[in-house]
Order: sequence, then structure tokens, then C-alpha cells
Amino acid sequence: MRAIAFCCLAFALVLSSGGCSPKKVKVTGTVLKNGKPLEVSKAGVEVILIPEAVEKAQATNFPTRLEADGTFAVADVPPGKYKIAVQQLDNPTDQRSDRLKGAFSPEKTAIRRDIDGKTPLTIDVDKPGG
Repeated sequence: MRAIAFCCLAFALVLSSGGCSPKKVKVTGTVLKNGKPLEVSKAGVEVILIPEAVEKAQATNFPTRLEADGTFAVADVPPGKYKIAVQQLDNPTDQRSDRLKGAFSPEKTAIRRDIDGKTPLTIDVDKPGG
């Protein structure tokens, strides 16, 4: 009986300390084109992390903007497998202004990465597979 009581107490402590809440990480990375930082266009470069394991209707995308040096950061992202969209826009209201011609739009991107929050992402749009 003591063993059961101990297990229940240990379980309660884990729950109360947030041990069962989903862990979230900060994702950092760099977007390159042919090994050099992707140029930030007039309306900016948008990077969108799209979770693969979640049903589309329940998915939460994680958008961010690229800095002038090609880097980005996104906080509070659950670890897992993600599609990564990249759009280099000249006009923020017109997706047709994408200098990458929609090749890495949320619907078409072939960029996939495992996100763990420990390893910075390096994405070269000339080598999207890695």
C-alpha cells in the first residue's frame, strides 16, 4: 500500500511542476541562397514553421521575419517535424511578388526539418533538402 501511495504522490508532484505540459523551444536559424544570406526584399522575407504531425485544421503555424543578416528566431515552438515555408516578398499584400516564385510557399515547400531547439536551422533555398 505504501508503494501505491508513493507512486501517487510522485505522479502528483510531476503534474504540479508542469512535467506533463508540452515543452516549447526557441528556434533559431539562417536562410541562405547559394551559401549567402538571402537578401531581405522590400516587404521582407517571411519564414513559416508548419507542424507536420498535427491535423491541418488544428495546426498552429509559427511565422517570423528574416533579419538583414539572414537570421531568424521563433519562440515557444513545440519540438517535432516541420515543413518550412520561405517567401521573399516585394509587396506584403501580393503573394505573387515572391522573388522565389512560390517554390517554398506553405503549399509547395519541400523543406522539412526536425526541430529540437538545440540545433540552429540552416536553410539554403538552392539546396532545400539539407
